[in-house]
Amino acid sequence: MAQAKKKCTEPVKLTVEPKFTESDIAAWKGKSMTATVSLLVSEDGHVIQATVLKAKPKESAGAVLPAVKQAQFQPRPGCGEWRLEITFNLHPN
Repeated sequence: MAQAKKKCTEPVKLTVEPKFTESDIAAWKGKSMTATVSLLVSEDGHVIQATVLKAKPKESAGAVLPAVKQAQFQPRPGCGEWRLEITFNLHPN
């Protein structure tokens, strides 16, 4: 039981990264974007709910939200759902 509790306190691991659509990539090419997203993740690692907390520019929220909903995390059986925040900082090359 103690080992299961310890596993639930370990940092979460991203297994499938968020992916932007080709049109979003084209629209934001050469521009900076920063967004913070709150996620609710099931114990099997799937994003159940995603909310953009802040985005700069504000229009970038429309690109970030569908991308993060595709993310997946390493399953954590027995740990229940968990919440986390992710901040994206995208800068032109």
